[in-house]
Amino acid sequence: MGMSYMRVTETRQYNARSQLTRMTMTGMDLGYVYSATQNDGRIDRMKNWTTSEHVNYQYDSLRRLSAEVARARFRSTSDLRS
Repeated sequence: MGMSYMRVTETRQYNARSQLTRMTMTGMDLGYVYSATQNDGRIDRMKNWTTSEHVNYQYDSLRRLSAEVARARFRSTSDLRS
């Protein structure tokens, strides 16, 4: 599904449970992973395909977000030369 506004095109993809799995627009590309065994809408992981950042989410017993752990891809010196 795509939409455009203010010269920006946004595209969204959903899984069979109608959960957002990917959202892209100019300069941004995010992917979302949900539990394969739970249909509770909680996001397990998010990946920023633009920056290669990964975020893992944890929830408490009341299903509230209790922690997010981010891992970023750090550039090597060879990446800086290109």
